[in-house]
Amino acid sequence: MRRASSATSSPRKFSSHGTAGTPSAHSRSCATRRNVTRGARSIPSHPVLIAAELQPFLEPGDLVGLAVTWLAADQPTPAGDYVAIVPLLTRWVGGTELKRLPQLKVIANCAAGHDNVDLVAAELRRVTVTNTPDVVTESTADLAWALILACARR
Repeated sequence: MRRASSATSSPRKFSSHGTAGTPSAHSRSCATRRNVTRGARSIPSHPVLIAAELQPFLEPGDLVGLAVTWLAADQPTPAGDYVAIVPLLTRWVGGTELKRLPQLKVIANCAAGHDNVDLVAAELRRVTVTNTPDVVTESTADLAWALILACARR
């Protein structure tokens, strides 16, 4: 069951070229910016939605060419011309959300599964859905061996 969220909250928008810090340090909106100047060349800027919980794990260099809108877990998916969304497993991306994102090309699910994505609706809109299937494989194996060794010690 999804939580109802406040209709007055809005996603935080800012360029990937700001400095890290509190949300107030990133209050300017660059989501409509189409080109980023880097040296003598211009890099296309693509509007994307990324789960705000991922922000501490991303470096500014990871986001070059992207006009990022950070999306908190309690905020509804905003309407707009976003070309990609990077949700966590806790955010539902279904037909209603896809209608609000007419330019969407990719749902890059940051999870091993895709239970939070309506695959039929995505296929109808020709949106590519990706996930991270082996993201916890090595950690799971390490934990299994640690538990085996712990049992052997007793």
